[in-house]
Amino acid sequence: MGEVAQRQFRLLGELEGTFADAGVSSWLRGGWALDFLLGKITRDHADIDLVAWRHDRDAVHDALTARGYRHDRELVDSAVDFEKDGESIQVLLVEIGPLGALVCHGFEQWPFPEGSLEGPICRIGDVSYRTLAQHALLYEKETLSGEPRPPAPREGPRVDRAPPAADR
Repeated sequence: MGEVAQRQFRLLGELEGTFADAGVSSWLRGGWALDFLLGKITRDHADIDLVAWRHDRDAVHDALTARGYRHDRELVDSAVDFEKDGESIQVLLVEIGPLGALVCHGFEQWPFPEGSLEGPICRIGDVSYRTLAQHALLYEKETLSGEPRPPAPREGPRVDRAPPAADR
């Protein structure tokens, strides 16, 4: 296992515990989700991709900053990025849209497939994490890999959002 994967794997254990303590539901997506589904670390990853409920945005922020994660940037109401130990953690914020589908605010034209949040709890070593459902991971890869596609939240404009009211 490479140094990046070691750091990120340690952070995944910390993230899972931090969110559990804060009462925040979160799911793995992207490369780490695939590794957890396989039950082994396959490679170093560029970042850690997570999904959480949009209404939990402030709880996500508070829980992570209390554990030393630095708020890096934000695409308001869609995603919030953090950094710790040189590693990037992106939290995609989702909600049930007006048509009843799971969506990322601002990207309602690309709803997640039904059952996306019903993925399994998977384990690598002593770390467990729930992933998005396999069909959702495949759909996301197929849908967002070709053109045209929505910009990934990290490609959007940088927005510096004020900390939650409790921090002011």
